[in-house]
Amino acid sequence: MNWNLIGRFALPARPGRQPGNSAVIHLISGDFKQALSLAGETLRIGLRTDDPWGQLYGRSLTGCVYWEYGEARKAISAREDAIRLSKQGGLSRAQVMFWADLAWVYAGLTPIEHGLELAPVALSKSDKNHGSWRAVHVNRGL
Repeated sequence: MNWNLIGRFALPARPGRQPGNSAVIHLISGDFKQALSLAGETLRIGLRTDDPWGQLYGRSLTGCVYWEYGEARKAISAREDAIRLSKQGGLSRAQVMFWADLAWVYAGLTPIEHGLELAPVALSKSDKNHGSWRAVHVNRGL
């Protein structure tokens, strides 16, 4: 479990994000089935309310659960969806976060080179728009 990754997921309370915040607790405690259910609920609420953060929050949490289940392809797909959603919603901070997450996932696989190729994308987005986010979301020892 990447505790640095988990610690930053909780978002300010909004009706559609509450299940996601609860999913984080279940994810940390190892209750992956419940975390996956709540992440899906977060995504559905985000879609119904047209909340880009809620949508990508749900997809990202889903990716965390899939990673814990050892389902790397699904984890990667969920993170790629989160990146796509963050671009569509103009959420540049989320792009920094999810590019870094995707790099971290690839770095955890063999070969590590692909993860190392993605890390500069997160760094460039961070440097360009949100320098302070670099320390929080990108610097993971890559």
